Amino acid sequence: AHVDLLQLIEAMSPRLVASELQRDASDARAMLSMLAGKLTIHLAMEDNALYPRLAAHNNQDVRKLAEKFDREMGGILGAFKQYLGRWPTALAIQADGAGFVDETRQIFAALRTRIAKEDAELFPRLDEC
Repeated sequence: AHVDLLQLIEAMSPRLVASELQRDASDARAMLSMLAGKLTIHLAMEDNALYPRLAAHNNQDVRKLAEKFDREMGGILGAFKQYLGRWPTALAIQADGAGFVDETRQIFAALRTRIAKEDAELFPRLDEC
């Protein structure tokens, strides 16, 4: 699932040009919708399978790590939902292309960091389960 999320982020990143978005943001909004859908599915899988599995682990350190990641992801998810709410349509993006670019870069950076942390710290613990 991380690969899919990162591929969408990488595909969308070169299109973050304010002057182009102010002319036509329909592709950017469509890609954002795809990202939101994939992220929602990814988070549901984590909430319903990964975190409960780690929270029930017999190692207290693993349980604490799972709780920490679960709390942190709630913050990222909240920020992502607010971000989506500010850019509900292509016309909203076109009205403030520079603002969209800035916010999108921030959200993408947060998602990349989160994915890297999960891959480096959290997922290796699955092998211990």
